Parts: sequence; C-alpha cells; structure tokens
Amino acid sequence: MIPPICSLSFAVGVIGCGLHGAWAARCLAAAGYGPGVCFDPRAAAALALAEELGWRVGSLASALACDVVVAAEAIYPNGLADVVAKRA
Repeated sequence: MIPPICSLSFAVGVIGCGLHGAWAARCLAAAGYGPGVCFDPRAAAALALAEELGWRVGSLASALACDVVVAAEAIYPNGLADVVAKRA
C-alpha cells in the first residue's frame, strides 16, 4: 500500500457517487483524505460507495459543508444546478 500523502484530516464531500465521483473519492481516500460524506440522488450508489470507503451517506448540505468537495453529478441535464434546485 502507498502511504498517504495527506497527514491532516480533511473531510470529503462527494456529490455524485457514480463512475467519476467514486474514483475521485477512492483517490482522495488513498491519499489520506477523509472521513467522507457520500451524496447521490440514487441512494444505492451513495450507500455502496460509503460502505466501500468506510464513510457515511449524508445529505447534499452535509456533503457541501466538507473541507474538500467533489462534484461529479451529471445525471441531470443541468448537472449540479438541478440537484441543488431539487433539494431546495
């Protein structure tokens, strides 16, 4: 295993836990970032990634409140803007 390059604890918020969001989260976790919050409109995707990384599932607001935020939400025509509007 490669030693983490991040010696401080930075909470990670993942918005969109599909292919791109999951790989970004895995890379951040491998670099020592975390713990994290996984949010996806598809609850099963958020749960699967959270369980894989030992993170937790949370709301859009809790993911946005983290130190580092990955926004990989592309399942809506207007991307993240639609997600935010839907949750408002």
